[in-house]
Amino acid sequence: MGLRRMPWDEWVELDNQFQYFHGEKARRLADIGRKCARTEPEALEAAYELLEEFSDYLPQRYPSLFKRTTVGIDNLLTGEHFNIVERPLQEDPMQMAARLVQDDFALLIEKADGQYYLFAGAIVMPGLWNLDERMGMPLSQIHIEHGKVPGFKEKLERGVMSLFRRIQPDSPVQRNTWYIQGLDSMDAEGFTKGAGEKNMPVENFHYRSERQSVR
Repeated sequence: MGLRRMPWDEWVELDNQFQYFHGEKARRLADIGRKCARTEPEALEAAYELLEEFSDYLPQRYPSLFKRTTVGIDNLLTGEHFNIVERPLQEDPMQMAARLVQDDFALLIEKADGQYYLFAGAIVMPGLWNLDERMGMPLSQIHIEHGKVPGFKEKLERGVMSLFRRIQPDSPVQRNTWYIQGLDSMDAEGFTKGAGEKNMPVENFHYRSERQSVR
């Protein structure tokens, strides 16, 4: 799977494209909202915990961009104020979390059957993902039936499930993946539009690299 240890300061990476990503995420959240970022009841407490983690981590990692407050976190670049302690929150916790970072993220919750289910996520800028279609699915089904990942059942499923069962919060891992997509777009529509077209000019194909982390 190409996994490697993830240092503390590499959990959330912000670069000089942060404002672009922030604007694009805001646009997509306004356009399609819960289809790309939402929390199911089974993951509500985990979603609150993620907001708490971001509010603690981001001001330490990026003190020039974020400030911890008594009720949450301020984005010093955009002037946004996030209250993460009021109940109910002003918006879905996954949508709030999506406005804080460039990354997309998913929360998987273990059930009594030992499977990990997708019950919350902010998949706002995906290449091969559609949160609305996969919400509520177990991890294996996401890869085998829906994602049709070659060889997952035969070669990867056991290792992936073992990783999720043994990983600890203080020992996160990461990996990099890549693929070729049609059109210069950071969302699922950009991939889908170009994937099935024949005789596309080579200029329309783009190399897309992604970093994935697991905590």
